Amino acid sequence: MRIALLVLALCAGAYVWISGAALPNMVASHFGPSGYANGFMARASYVHFMLALVVALPVTLGLLPGLLLGLPGIRINLPNRDYWLAPPRRGATIAALQLQLTGFAILLLFFLTYVHWLTVRANKMTPPALPSDWFIGGLVAFIISLAVWLGAMMWRFRLPAE
Repeated sequence: MRIALLVLALCAGAYVWISGAALPNMVASHFGPSGYANGFMARASYVHFMLALVVALPVTLGLLPGLLLGLPGIRINLPNRDYWLAPPRRGATIAALQLQLTGFAILLLFFLTYVHWLTVRANKMTPPALPSDWFIGGLVAFIISLAVWLGAMMWRFRLPAE
């Protein structure tokens, strides 16, 4: 799954880079509640910022905890911690946590790429305007996905029936 994250991050980064080239010199990058732009950035600054946000943030969130979880003595907070981190289950628990965190990173990557796509669309309008219903729809989809992800994690780390 970590390979999938890296491939998706590479694709998202390429999309941000290529679509960013078509943006105006001053990019509408912040939008008010009405959907109209109220903040602007130079194109190069916007593209670099979005590359960091869309690529670096999810990759860091997906890979770094996986590396840290393997360190001896690391404090891990999860439901039923004593059971799941007992020596016979610790290895499988760490692997499951790495998988869960990578899944979260992929969800975040998709959402942030979607926000960039909306920003590109908004900058094609005169004046630039972000369709609020599209943004809210994407945000609701992200929150529902996040709730499902969290539920799956809680389910995975519940105490097994004896």
